[in-house]
This record gives sequence, C-alpha cells and structure tokens, in this order.
Amino acid sequence: MSVKHIFLFSLMMTLVSCTTPKPKVTYYALDYTPIKQVLTPWVKVDVQLPEFLKQENIVIESAKSELTFAHYHRWAEPLDEMVERYISNQLLLMQVDTKGQTKRALKLKIERLVGSVSGQVYLSGYWQWNNATNQRHYFDIIQEQNKTGYQAFVLTTSDLLRELVAQIKQSNRN
Repeated sequence: MSVKHIFLFSLMMTLVSCTTPKPKVTYYALDYTPIKQVLTPWVKVDVQLPEFLKQENIVIESAKSELTFAHYHRWAEPLDEMVERYISNQLLLMQVDTKGQTKRALKLKIERLVGSVSGQVYLSGYWQWNNATNQRHYFDIIQEQNKTGYQAFVLTTSDLLRELVAQIKQSNRN
C-alpha cells in the first residue's frame, strides 16, 4: 500500500465521520403547573441528593444495583433545584395547612430516583420538618410508566413527587 493510498483512505474516513449525524441531546424538565393566584410561600424546601444524581444525565437502573447514565437524555437544570421548586409549588397548590405556624423548613433527602429497564420508576428517601421532634418520614414509591421512553420517565417522576407531597400533606394533618 502506497503513501498515496493511505492518504486517500485517511481523507475518505475523515469525510465520512464528518457527515455522520451526531445524536441529538434532549433535555427534560418536571411537569409544570402554574400558580394562578396570590399565595404566600410558607415552607422552605431543602432537597439533598446522593452523588450519583448530582449530574445532568438521567439515571436508569439497568440491573439490580447497576446504574446507567443516559448520554443523550439529560435534566434541563440541576435536579435538586428542580425538585425543590416542584415540591414548593405543589405544596402551595395543595394548600397544606400550616396549623398557624410561621414559615417552616422541610428537609427532603432523596436516596433513589431512577427509572428501570422494566418501565418502573423508583423514588425513595425520607423527609422531615425542621422542628423540635425532627421525626423522619420514610417513603418508597414505585410506579409503572404509562409508555416507554425518557419523556414517560420524567412524567412518572412528576407523578411520584405529587404523591410524595400528598403524603406530606396527610402527615401535616395529624
């Protein structure tokens, strides 16, 4: 093989690699419900995530305890900030009774928020009010996605967070 052939082959490979389309990166945000009235925020939500969720890639559990980070499917912003805003807005929308108290702090520790190749979404961890008892309320919520795909995963994640807010509201009544 001559130098001329090697050069032509290299040039051809370079041109082919330039014309191959790169996969599109898709960004996702949690379902948004606008607040259409004047409400006073009564709770400060502090969300804490494990290290594996502190990045933009959506995480899928491909096998028991085996995590896969989606390269082309990412959160539109840091997940902890998105969940804080989402939980705060959902608490406002559900008008959780504050029992006449001043602004409260809610600590939400998410230990697991992953989809699975079987189509289930898992949300687990604990939450607690910052008060004298500091009692932890553990949750482990699992829901089947309606469809396959990352968009269905994100919509199911929103559903799970709404269910979590309903649990917080129910606990606040007691």
